[in-house]
Amino acid sequence: MLNSTITNTTVQLFLTKNNKAKNNSKILKFTPTLVGDNDIKNYRFYLYLDNEVFTDVRCDSLSQIDIRKKFSQLFIKINYDPLLSTSTAISTPIISEIFNFENTDALDLEFAVFIEKDKFFYKSFDSYLLNGKRATLYFMNEYTRKWEKLKNINGD
Repeated sequence: MLNSTITNTTVQLFLTKNNKAKNNSKILKFTPTLVGDNDIKNYRFYLYLDNEVFTDVRCDSLSQIDIRKKFSQLFIKINYDPLLSTSTAISTPIISEIFNFENTDALDLEFAVFIEKDKFFYKSFDSYLLNGKRATLYFMNEYTRKWEKLKNINGD
């Protein structure tokens, strides 16, 4: 059995300012803070409104987002997408929790986004069954019900 010490692999999204906007506009501002890395260009930001992608942009180009449609839910997805890749490994994106809104007629919101690099290549295990063959570990994928090889990113 395999258990993880880190069980929460979501991106941390905090509402820091909630004001009423003028002229029924909807303004969203996101301020990313990177933990464990110093190159914000290697991350891509996706904004979802009502479970549909509204916009995607590199995190170094992230600024104010003006929205002209009504929405009741908001969440973000951050993808590790380096400009210069040194590995063939593809990371799993990290996703925030969903924010629900009752009235989005006039919003001026600011969010703080904490991006932790370690969470992109981390698989959280909670009592997963392991199988070992010839110095290779396999785990049972809960979605496909097939054994998958446990990848080693560091090459150790």
